[in-house]
Amino acid sequence: MSVCTTMLIYLLVDSILCPLNSAEKNLKKIVKSVRDGTFEYDSKDPVKTGWAQYDQAQIYEMINYLNNIRDLVNLADKRIKERTPPGKSWHRLTSS
Repeated sequence: MSVCTTMLIYLLVDSILCPLNSAEKNLKKIVKSVRDGTFEYDSKDPVKTGWAQYDQAQIYEMINYLNNIRDLVNLADKRIKERTPPGKSWHRLTSS
């Protein structure tokens, strides 16, 4: 367990079991040590971003989005055609 996790658990337990003033003092100590740069923290290694995978995912998302729009437009076209009386074109109804 990292030092940061241990400190957070300690702070949570302390805030439950100790009076509020004691918990506030401990929190102030932690905040002061973070500001002073004396707080022990094990940093994680930077994560490599797979930009090629990200780009491909964005392309697939756009394809799905455009397919959904196409399906909705086709459904709307079908519903309009079903509701339009025979002999009338719905294109003429919307253009005038």
